[in-house]
Amino acid sequence: TGEHLRVLASVFFSPLGDATFFYVTFGLDPFGAVASEWLLKARAFLDTISKASLYDWEIAGIPAITLDTQDAVMARFPLTAIATGACILALLAYAFGSALVPVRSVLTTAATLGFVYGSLQILQAGGPYRFLRLELWAPWEAPGVSWIVPVMTFTVLAGLNTDYDVFLVSGIRKMRTQGMSSDEAIIQGLRSNGGVINTAGLIMALAFSGLLGSSTLAVQQVAYVVVLSVLFDTLV
Repeated sequence: TGEHLRVLASVFFSPLGDATFFYVTFGLDPFGAVASEWLLKARAFLDTISKASLYDWEIAGIPAITLDTQDAVMARFPLTAIATGACILALLAYAFGSALVPVRSVLTTAATLGFVYGSLQILQAGGPYRFLRLELWAPWEAPGVSWIVPVMTFTVLAGLNTDYDVFLVSGIRKMRTQGMSSDEAIIQGLRSNGGVINTAGLIMALAFSGLLGSSTLAVQQVAYVVVLSVLFDTLV
């Protein structure tokens, strides 16, 4: 009826009648990789239509905003990783007066993070894992890795791993300044600070292990990354 049309017009059209909107729904995860690819193609198609007509066509909504945020954050994430590594190198070089100690610390931290994120990718990526030109598939159903996990955990884990490393190197340096040989200083440094490092790591792992039972996938994956990283760094 006319009344129904007026109600629809008031909902879906602007007061001046120069703008409208409508909903698009489809059977895909609106926040997944397929949806991200669809969004890029749809926007490219709408840009072509907009240029050929008198109207501007855009895609908005929570899924589109979330995907845009994801792309913007991940595009800058490598800069964050580089800046974090540079800061660690500079601070450790100043603290220990050495060029090798900070490089070794950054490399060991990178090895830990590579192992942790790599294992998460294999276990829950739900897609092929490429390693040395081999394509491996997980034999189980996987939900996928939340993009927010590395963003939330990278700097925290880099700081924790560096902190434990500073404890260890400080103990070794102290023994070395007391006149011990390099081998003896390493052994005594491990004996004096190893227990503290292991205890701190176990406490941290236990504190985050409760989040593994969360019903939110991203929280589970954050807990997995933190727990495994701390245990790997302090015990291996």
